[in-house]
Amino acid sequence: MKKYNVCLLGATGMVGKELMKVLEEQDFPIERFLPLASERTAGQTVTFLGKEYTVEVAQPDSFKEMHIGLFSAGGKISQLLAPAAVK
Repeated sequence: MKKYNVCLLGATGMVGKELMKVLEEQDFPIERFLPLASERTAGQTVTFLGKEYTVEVAQPDSFKEMHIGLFSAGGKISQLLAPAAVK
């Protein structure tokens, strides 16, 4: 089964945490997981699939090598970074 590199922008928020639960429950095939957030909450840790991750600051180059980007951050940061994610 193919596995995907997945990033989650807004990983520290309520919706981001719910998205992580859904991915776990559905046993989504993930090769690499990258939690992202704004500078305000970057540095926090999240637990996903039994592993602890440090949330990184979302930047335009954060999306390199990612197959799937999930966005649950506020509109302003999503609007700024969505074009970079599409590239």
